[in-house]
Amino acid sequence: MMSYANFIRLCQKSLIRCLLLIVYPMGVALFLVKNRDQLRTEAFVKKCSNWYIDIKIKNRGMQTVFFWPSFLMKRWFFVLITYIFVKNSGLYFCAFVNLNVASVIFYGWITPHTTKQRRWLEYFNEVMTMQLTYAMMCMTYYVESLRAKF
Repeated sequence: MMSYANFIRLCQKSLIRCLLLIVYPMGVALFLVKNRDQLRTEAFVKKCSNWYIDIKIKNRGMQTVFFWPSFLMKRWFFVLITYIFVKNSGLYFCAFVNLNVASVIFYGWITPHTTKQRRWLEYFNEVMTMQLTYAMMCMTYYVESLRAKF
């Protein structure tokens, strides 16, 4: 059995990791917004281009800078939804599907990628995530009736 002190240390480590998962994307977004004028310089591209590679920055608005941090935050919210709505599976799926739909709308609004193939790949990824959500909703223990499940 875990002692109380070990449990507290584990909770502190988990809280620190959770805060890092929230602070890191926000810090990256803030960094990219502050350095927006330098994003296309050769020195800056060598250092930080992984955060915005293949994303239109020059001719689009400021919102394209937020694609990568919003992508990370969306994945983090997918994990949080399972913990927040653990006792209410109906709200769990509503939140999960709504987050999927909101991310597709956000992606369509900012259209950050430069190539058509990359945009179609992102849409395909979102559609497949929605399909997996529907499959999980229909075929897991969230469906209480065994006759309806199988």
